[in-house]
Amino acid sequence: MEFDEIKGQGSEKHAGEGTGHEKHEHKNHLFTVSVNEHPVKLLGHTTTGTKIKTAAIEQGVDIQLNFVLEEDLPDGARRIGNDEEVQLRENLRFTARELAVTVFVNDQPVKLLGHTATGVEIKTAAIEQGVDIRLNFVLEEDLPDGARRIGNDEEVQLRENLRFTARELPVTVFVNDQPVILPGHLETGAEIKTAAIAQGVLIQPNFVLLEELPNGTSRNVGDGDKVHLRDHLRFAALAPDDNS
Repeated sequence: MEFDEIKGQGSEKHAGEGTGHEKHEHKNHLFTVSVNEHPVKLLGHTTTGTKIKTAAIEQGVDIQLNFVLEEDLPDGARRIGNDEEVQLRENLRFTARELAVTVFVNDQPVKLLGHTATGVEIKTAAIEQGVDIRLNFVLEEDLPDGARRIGNDEEVQLRENLRFTARELPVTVFVNDQPVILPGHLETGAEIKTAAIAQGVLIQPNFVLLEELPNGTSRNVGDGDKVHLRDHLRFAALAPDDNS
């Protein structure tokens, strides 16, 4: 009888230990979820947005902690806050992405991904989104007290509603040995003569325009001919009866 009681107590104790072990297993269950199509293992039945991103980074997913985390649902996506608790289950799917920031280039909205971008990246995004500029334009950040030029490789800390101006850099050429400032890098013969007249060069719109070449010769530039400009190009504008 005593043996049976001891045996029974031992069985009860063993059963109790087993229950505790099962609770431990339950608490530390390992789930596999997906972050940006990569499998990520998470321990426990709940976790936070930050912990999901941290685990993903540690397991080789190319994201950063400041990325936005969203749970992929059949009818869309649900954003997960950094401190928000998520109930885990197998095969949950998440997307982590950089938050889009809207800035303005020449008064047009341009969406940029991330918290930093270089000058050339801002111009490239603007061009892709329909802003009528070119990569060789000068980029300036519009400030309350003026403007700050942004180099092509310079990193800019982005925030909503930053404003930029992209413009062609003026080019100085010479017409009849007088400096003429032109606003762009591609101008027609007529535009060159018009700018020269406006800046005090004593010629007329019907004058013949010649580009002086390095070898000492010249070539005729018609009113509709486009010229790729660079600093210090030299032109001669002659009255029609003086052209020879």
